[in-house]
Amino acid sequence: MGREEHKPGAAEWRTRRVMQQYLAGESIPQIALLVGWSEGRVRKVLREAGLIVTDADQDGFRSGASSEEDRRRRLLAAGWKSRLRGGLIVWQRPDGRGSWYTQDVAMQVLEAMEGEEA
Repeated sequence: MGREEHKPGAAEWRTRRVMQQYLAGESIPQIALLVGWSEGRVRKVLREAGLIVTDADQDGFRSGASSEEDRRRRLLAAGWKSRLRGGLIVWQRPDGRGSWYTQDVAMQVLEAMEGEEA
């Protein structure tokens, strides 16, 4: 029995768990401990999901406010809730109104909400 044939869902549940924990605000070292992977493997999964672009982005060395990590943090700080649905990360408004949005659309809604407050 090859490695691919043994427990085909094991990596899938870990991948989902990594993304859920990351969206909940857990640190990469903590996530690695929870799922039993190395920090490098956790970063790779997050990069492949489009949540972080590079290791430098994850560590905060990348400049520019448009990085995925900065956007995720802005949404969380504003009270948005994230979920993993169908392999995609979606966001719900803090007031619970409306549908679930992709991160790009959620950022546009957040910026519009911030513009109304100003």
